[in-house]
Amino acid sequence: MSVAFGFAVFLTCLLVMKVAHHLDMRSQLRSTVEAVHQRSELITSQADRVFELLDKRRFDTCDPAMLGEIRKLLYSYNNVHEILLFRNGRAAPFCSATLGPLDEALPFPRYSFQSRFDPNRYYWLGFAFPPLPGTTVDFFVRSYDIGIVLDQRILSGGDAEFAWEAFSRPPGREFGEHLFGETGLYLQAQESLHHPLAFRTFAEGCSEGIWRFCVVTRDDLFAELSRNRLTVTASMLAYLAFGFLGYRWRLRRFEKRSTLAGRVRSAIRRNFRDFHCAYQPVIDMRTGEIVGCEVLARFRDQHGALPPSAFIPEIERIGWTWSFTDAILCKAIDDLAPMEDRLQGFHLSANFFQLDLHARSIPRLEASAALRILGGKPYILICEILETGLETDIDMSEAIAHLRARGFEIAIDDFGTGVANLSSVRKLSPHYIKIDRQFVGEVDASEDSLRASLVPNILAIARQVGSICIAEGVETAEQAASLDSIGIRYAQGYHFARPMPAAEFADFMKAQTPQSLQCRAVG
Repeated sequence: MSVAFGFAVFLTCLLVMKVAHHLDMRSQLRSTVEAVHQRSELITSQADRVFELLDKRRFDTCDPAMLGEIRKLLYSYNNVHEILLFRNGRAAPFCSATLGPLDEALPFPRYSFQSRFDPNRYYWLGFAFPPLPGTTVDFFVRSYDIGIVLDQRILSGGDAEFAWEAFSRPPGREFGEHLFGETGLYLQAQESLHHPLAFRTFAEGCSEGIWRFCVVTRDDLFAELSRNRLTVTASMLAYLAFGFLGYRWRLRRFEKRSTLAGRVRSAIRRNFRDFHCAYQPVIDMRTGEIVGCEVLARFRDQHGALPPSAFIPEIERIGWTWSFTDAILCKAIDDLAPMEDRLQGFHLSANFFQLDLHARSIPRLEASAALRILGGKPYILICEILETGLETDIDMSEAIAHLRARGFEIAIDDFGTGVANLSSVRKLSPHYIKIDRQFVGEVDASEDSLRASLVPNILAIARQVGSICIAEGVETAEQAASLDSIGIRYAQGYHFARPMPAAEFADFMKAQTPQSLQCRAVG
């Protein structure tokens, strides 16, 4: 992915270079178009002056007086090479400024096209007339009974830097008619319209007036590269360096996002999209009923799953604890919505961070949409607090009182892992005390252990403060039987059910009967 991004950056640089070259070349090419038009206007203006002086006159004779008049005009305008006179609109001329009288019976070539702007003006391209030597590259124009020969080499000459072609679009023809310059550029320009990334750049411009024609110019990128090798080489090195730096930046970003911290931050930015909930039932071992469940946060993105022991510390480190808790509660509300009719009096247990139960966090608790919705649900939210949280200097009394006032219940989670004394437990006065799995795992009727011997003491503490004990991590029927024998009624663990997605939990609720779970509890 990073390699592709670096390559894309490099291609983008090349495209920018092409666009920059295109814009610069178009400016230079337009200058060439204007230069060609200026040169052409100088030449055609002389022909227009001759037409103006001789226009609409009747020519009947080619006498010395007439020859003197047209020869004077011929010598006055250096770009006019010949003047021919026609009699009464006939097809062949009868008088030449250089040769004198002509035989009207001589064949005269047909015109190439008629002007679309002046119906009395006709044009011959590559004009050739046997009596006039050296006219095979000439341009001939006739207006009424006057004809003027212009040398196309004069029009095509000059010191233009770029190749160009002058053309006209005669009436009734789809394509341009070549006049002078390099043949075929007009067609190449038309083809380039279908290939916007072609290496050639074209510019076109058309003149005004009766002599209306268009000029198209072309430059070649490879020729430009050849003319500016040093600049192009420096630019290519700069673009390669930019592409490499872009590749390295993208690679570092990818590596950062693929780390634990990057993955968690990315999920948070996407509204906790990669987090989901799993549900582990809490069982009444005496009746076999499912009395509640604990909602557990899980994480999975395109790189795979992360355990809570990995993502929870990162969430605490970046200070997004309440946003995380609120998001998990919202997901749980959505997950349980289809089965709410079976959850009357049900208990939903969720972990709360100690920092979110500080007095200054009460406004956030009050503003929480999830807590507001949970207050109206048929099931009851149990706010779990780690026992280690009781050892901190955070005063949670106001926040706990706020949660109690809203109808939520309080539980101490992982009890036995900290050093909380009876006084701190009594001060919190929790509804539930959840015995940590490391104590439950050693409870067995067939063996004694130090930790197992502490379980009755924890149960005694719970009874003194009016709390109900829930055993966590029950994995065998023997453990369930031992816990039940010492007076612990509620339990959760793999022996009853593993944490499961919402859909599986709904099926589990439907499939399990109190009798089956009770049998599992007593073994």
